[in-house]
Amino acid sequence: MKKYILDLCTKRDRFIKSYAHEQAYLTSNMVNRLMKFFDRACFDGMYFHGNLLSGQQRVRAWSS
Repeated sequence: MKKYILDLCTKRDRFIKSYAHEQAYLTSNMVNRLMKFFDRACFDGMYFHGNLLSGQQRVRAWSS
């Protein structure tokens, strides 16, 4: 765990730059929830296991 925290600390300058923009949009809680669900759906389908067409169809089916 310490390794991951220290890794984030090394990226501190990048985070400061992104939050310094006053009109920058931050992701909402609702967007984060949808993306977690989408990530779980991709994980359960073994991401794009098979061919590219089957992966595209999975994403299109999920988004409609």
